[in-house]
Amino acid sequence: MPFQITDRRQARNPARQVCEYRINPTLVYNLDRLRDGLERTCGRNNFVVYGDIMQLTIRVETYQNKNLVAQLQTEGALRHQAAEELPQAVRDAIVANGWYQIQPHDQE
Repeated sequence: MPFQITDRRQARNPARQVCEYRINPTLVYNLDRLRDGLERTCGRNNFVVYGDIMQLTIRVETYQNKNLVAQLQTEGALRHQAAEELPQAVRDAIVANGWYQIQPHDQE
């Protein structure tokens, strides 16, 4: 059986995937720290964070699927253990922002 020749353009420019990661808001120190961690890990303006005080979802455009939550915890952007209850500052920030917590180009 002959080997399959792949398209060179596809090999040089692999398709980006959209991955979603659900996190418990009690893992969040604050939204600015989460944003900084995501910018270091995923690149600037490659992610959206949405949700409410019950659950946050991070949507990322990436070339490879990785365990983003574990990586953010290792870098210190998220807590390793969930807090007993949602800190009041995080709760207030989430409620004030509405459904979309962090969007591309919202800090420019």
